Amino acid sequence: MPLVTLKKACELTSKSKRTIQRYMANGKLSYKTNKLGHKVIDVAELARVFDNLSPPMTPQKRPDDTPTMSPHENDVRVDKLLAAVELLEKVVSKQSEQIASLLQLEHKPVNEPKHNIKTTKNQPEHLKPSNISPQAKMIPPTNNGYAAAHGLPNVITEELHKKIMELSGQGLSSRKIAEAVPVSKATINRVINISK
Repeated sequence: MPLVTLKKACELTSKSKRTIQRYMANGKLSYKTNKLGHKVIDVAELARVFDNLSPPMTPQKRPDDTPTMSPHENDVRVDKLLAAVELLEKVVSKQSEQIASLLQLEHKPVNEPKHNIKTTKNQPEHLKPSNISPQAKMIPPTNNGYAAAHGLPNVITEELHKKIMELSGQGLSSRKIAEAVPVSKATINRVINISK
């Protein structure tokens, strides 16, 4: 006799999965384990333990609801789908070109004087904390193509990015860098982590 899974045994016996498992655990129903480690039960064993077995349920076929189309209607439909695909390919191509142009932003070198900044009491004046509140020093967010192209926060311009990385390279903490550039410590940390 054929071997059936636990689910099929439940269907044949009209018993719950838990009942079949309980019979197997108590030794009332013998089973085997297949190559995949699943428990399988011989149909003859099911007939021995449970007197009347239900015939296996067969799924009923649903009537075919698909309307038939004439070859002409089918051709028209295919033509419309092909036109839609062509239109979508054009849109994707145009968007790809726009993305490529955004990624190829011109990067002009910054000719700022380099300061030898040290974290001592004799810091240059531009690194000392000002009397302006940190909120007043912040640059408002704008649409920034450079930041978007490099995955940076929106307030970061190319010049700020280079300045933050230069100061970070000199070993300054984000707190000290925040005193020199008009962005928050959290933004500075994000820029440093993204640019590593």
